[in-house]
Amino acid sequence: MAENAEKPKGIKKKLENFWYHHQIATLVTVFIVCSAIFLTVDYLRKQDPDMVLTYVGAEFGDKTQFIRAEDDLLAVVGDINGDGKKKMNYRMIVIREDWTTYDVDKEQHFNYSFIDKNVRLYVIEERFFEQKKIFFEPLEGILPDEFLKEGLKNDEGQVCAVPLAGSEVAEKMDFARPGLYVGIKRMIDTEKHEKLVPAQFEKSKDLIRYIVTGEK
Repeated sequence: MAENAEKPKGIKKKLENFWYHHQIATLVTVFIVCSAIFLTVDYLRKQDPDMVLTYVGAEFGDKTQFIRAEDDLLAVVGDINGDGKKKMNYRMIVIREDWTTYDVDKEQHFNYSFIDKNVRLYVIEERFFEQKKIFFEPLEGILPDEFLKEGLKNDEGQVCAVPLAGSEVAEKMDFARPGLYVGIKRMIDTEKHEKLVPAQFEKSKDLIRYIVTGEK
């Protein structure tokens, strides 16, 4: 009986002795393992999308509007980043005319979107296009001339955004209302050597053709 009572004490003594001599190494090992697990999970959650579609307007909208046509949109965009998945993110930037602190924050999001390399295609109201029209790609040669007639122009007279009214795809997403346009953010010279940007830029041309004309 006494021998059995001594066994737990012996095990406890061994554990205490191990902890005394190896506590730093043990803590470091636990930290490394936990960090690896956290970083792996965080990476899987934050994988870059193949493309980001952005809405900018004063009228409230939500991401489900894009999601209504997501399968068709993804079929056009495809797996650009080669991760084996087709994924798009959607941003809704609502900036009301009677500005508040909330709208100032959204204006900053709007500005930031033009340096975010994953953002290529905008559904945008005219007044916001006018603020940033220098950043938009001319659509001559991308869309048939018949769709350019009512488009918004940059300072050089080039059409860079076209109306969504009349588009069946935009209708599905509830974006086919007067005053809403679609355009592509131009690719600047420094982006041409980026890993994904050229492919995203080319796919954005396919995507705008599909949204406007309905042809894949």
